[in-house]
Amino acid sequence: MATSVAPPGVTKHAEKRMRGRMGKSKKTVEKIYAEALLKGKDNCQFKGKIKTYLDHLATLHDCRPIVYQEIVYITTHGYLITCWPIPQQYKKYLKEK
Repeated sequence: MATSVAPPGVTKHAEKRMRGRMGKSKKTVEKIYAEALLKGKDNCQFKGKIKTYLDHLATLHDCRPIVYQEIVYITTHGYLITCWPIPQQYKKYLKEK
């Protein structure tokens, strides 16, 4: 018997931002968010300047930032609130191991 996971929640604001900033269709928004939850990294999994940036976001917005495919997903209580591309100065830290 397979266990199922409740579908993630996406706010209307997040859906609008994801479609506008990433060019994704309305149908793929929840799928992409679910993938980001499974495969993305949160602020605890980074070091250095990018961790400082993500920790600042977490504190400032009382959220859990997740980074997946160079996009920062701002989540709280299981809901995607908004997303934006990772700032250019932090992209080099994504490549480090």
